[in-house]
Amino acid sequence: MKAFRFTLQSLLDAREAIEKVLEMKHSAARREFEKAQQRQRAMAAGIKKDIEYIASLSGTCVSYHAVSSFLKHVERAQAAIADQTQRVAGFEAKMEKCRNDLHAAMRGRKSLERLLEGEQEKWRDEQRRHEQKEMDEYARISHVHSSTGDADGA
Repeated sequence: MKAFRFTLQSLLDAREAIEKVLEMKHSAARREFEKAQQRQRAMAAGIKKDIEYIASLSGTCVSYHAVSSFLKHVERAQAAIADQTQRVAGFEAKMEKCRNDLHAAMRGRKSLERLLEGEQEKWRDEQRRHEQKEMDEYARISHVHSSTGDADGA
């Protein structure tokens, strides 16, 4: 019996390698996104504390200059948060593109695997037919020998 050989095995291997690379890219993009999101949350928490501090100063005697400079700091922090929000959106778009590329690669690999399974099933059917043909031939030969042996012995 000949061994099974998938004619598109090299293509399947290449698709699997591409899929692994895309998985790594997606993981890296997800880590970047999560890191940027975490930084954004930390910045927002910091600005919230600053705003709460300014609110706690109401009714106290503080210099205009101190409050003014603190408000400028808060405005800069809010601008930084807006920039970080844009970065997060960019990382999210990159992660989504990587996810879509990965899904496309997975679909391509799975279609080749379905072809592989189909070819394997055809090969198994062919092997079963070949084995059945051999068994039928052995049975026929055995029957011929037994019937000629009976005729000689009688």
